Amino acid sequence: MIGRGWGSAWIAFPARARVKLVFTRKTIVCLILFGVLYEAVALSIHFYCYTVDIKLMDMHSSKPNATYYIGVLNDEYPEARQNELLRNNVEFVGWVLPNYLFYAAIVIGTVLLVIMFARSVRSRNTLRGKQVTEKMSSKEMKVVKSVIGVCTLYVVSCTPLTVDQTLSALGYSRGTVLEYNMDVVGHFFRSFNHGERGQSESFVTDIRPLKRTPAQRPSAAAAAAVVVVVIVVVLLLLLAVVVVVVVIVVVVVVVVVVVVVVVVVVVVVVIIIIVAVVVAVIVLAVLVVEAVV
Repeated sequence: MIGRGWGSAWIAFPARARVKLVFTRKTIVCLILFGVLYEAVALSIHFYCYTVDIKLMDMHSSKPNATYYIGVLNDEYPEARQNELLRNNVEFVGWVLPNYLFYAAIVIGTVLLVIMFARSVRSRNTLRGKQVTEKMSSKEMKVVKSVIGVCTLYVVSCTPLTVDQTLSALGYSRGTVLEYNMDVVGHFFRSFNHGERGQSESFVTDIRPLKRTPAQRPSAAAAAAVVVVVIVVVLLLLLAVVVVVVVIVVVVVVVVVVVVVVVVVVVVVVIIIIVAVVVAVIVLAVLVVEAVV
């Protein structure tokens, strides 16, 4: 029974343990909201990288029937190489890698919330053998339902883009539709500012990522290995975060216990000293009275 109780302790501890879990519903909701705010900040980073792409397209627009690919600019424009490296590094650190981590955190957090929500409306056996029903308050249920709904929409909408982006990085796809549309819209704005409306349609047909040859394209086994490695790294990072949080909580609990013990010892010592002084004064007074009498 103890093993059964603690086996599900990551969702809810038994009543006798009375240990508050680190990953509560409020903690998961707050982490998800923090991820949403970070996603908004990451969009500004992605917009910066997009402006760099527009600048490189302006440099490349003088070529007739040119294929839109940043790498072909390196030979003719030395500064394009620096812009490309800066853009790639900024986008990877500030957008791509955190986007994968945030996606994994949303998926895991949504699964945990669904499990907690399901467990909150059914009974379970505690160590005492009594039936206890874990129920959320109406306010908590509304919040959890809303977060589950929003996260489900996010996962459903972002899964195709995430898969397509991963395949694009591995050379199996032409890139996400979202990035393609951003390039098209950006060119319309650029052509509108430069008075080149008539060339917009021809430019759209020229937006083609560089195709890899079969020799350059990685095998299916290599692609699967890369995906597995990425998943393992993400899980290890999440596990590291969990371990750090648990260690911090344990250290805080130990420090609090030590402080409480020290305070109790000091109070006991002070009380003993006060009692000893009072007893000594009383004994001394009795001896003085007896000597006088």
